[in-house]
Amino acid sequence: MSIIDIKKFLGFLPSPETDHDEFDMSVITGIALIEGRLDRGPSEIMHYGLRPEDVSSNAQNIRVQAQLWRNSGGVIPDWKPPTIEEFRKEMHTLSARQLRLGLIQYGCTLAQIDSVIESLEDDILRDKAKIEWEYATELERLHPLILNLFAALGFSPEQVDDLWRESMQI
Repeated sequence: MSIIDIKKFLGFLPSPETDHDEFDMSVITGIALIEGRLDRGPSEIMHYGLRPEDVSSNAQNIRVQAQLWRNSGGVIPDWKPPTIEEFRKEMHTLSARQLRLGLIQYGCTLAQIDSVIESLEDDILRDKAKIEWEYATELERLHPLILNLFAALGFSPEQVDDLWRESMQI
């Protein structure tokens, strides 16, 4: 295992596992953010998962630096669950294949989708939607085409989330 040469302890990332009121860094569970380097390589920002049971030399060195940081007024941020929009923004993209197969599993036909796109009144928007639908290799959960297409097909945002999660497994 490579030893991290710690240049600076930067703090902790917000995490549901981290007790932001804890002052004893020997018992902290969380994701430490440090500036350091491995094997005389370039200095970089690193994440290190700390757990009380980790007795490695890296964990021990990071705990010492974390304790110095905490004693000098370092504040562990509160974790706040992401909003539904933040969650949707972070959803993985789907391949065109995954999305189409997912739609079929949810009872939509390709003809229905084509019909929704053809029903767009604005020629430019319709042509853009056709190009996106026919040629995009990956699709994002919050892309305007996806939002409009699913709304026109009668899906609620929660149903789209479910379809998206299930389609990631295809």
